[in-house]
Amino acid sequence: DPAEGRACAELLNVEHPDAVFVLLGRKVQAAFGFTGYLQFTAQIASITGQTTILLPHPSGRVTSWANRANVARARALLLHACPGLPLGEADGPTIDTTRRTT
Repeated sequence: DPAEGRACAELLNVEHPDAVFVLLGRKVQAAFGFTGYLQFTAQIASITGQTTILLPHPSGRVTSWANRANVARARALLLHACPGLPLGEADGPTIDTTRRTT
């Protein structure tokens, strides 16, 4: 339910004003009021000054994660916003972009 999602997002914003939010996928981003923004970007909320990182959903259906430059960009955004965040191996598992779902 989109209205319920927006209400939860507003509550999170109020309860955690200093948090960095990482929003995965356009539906989650829309619940937080981010529509029409580019993926792999960081946004600063104008009212709260809160940092929000917008990334595509990490499913195997989202092929943008197969591009190593996009993975590096996401890592850089996360490390800039959250220094010291353990991100695992840069050459970890890859996404099989040839798999089709029915």
